Amino acid sequence: MHGPGHAGDDAVRAVHALSWGKRACHLVAFRCAHRGTQLSVGWVEEDYLRCRYHGWKYDAAGRCVVQPGEDPGAADKVRIHSYPTREYVGLIFAYLGDGATPPFQSLPDLD
Repeated sequence: MHGPGHAGDDAVRAVHALSWGKRACHLVAFRCAHRGTQLSVGWVEEDYLRCRYHGWKYDAAGRCVVQPGEDPGAADKVRIHSYPTREYVGLIFAYLGDGATPPFQSLPDLD
């Protein structure tokens, strides 16, 4: 049993799939929904993350947008978890908890 606010091992490891995009940082689940391949060994294509194993492509919200070799529309049914992020004072913060994202607390000494 974990204490309040603990997101579990899978969410913590999701940090490995962090950061892509032109001006934003994104955080999604650690593994592809298809065969469980680590997305950290995939690559970035424009604003998307592509899985190395079968080439499934995910957007920043965790929606699968491309599934090579699958029926048209099949990707619409697939989604992996995504986490809200925020850049502040040169660092990336992510909320890995359940429910609504709490208000971000800035630190006046660092502004």
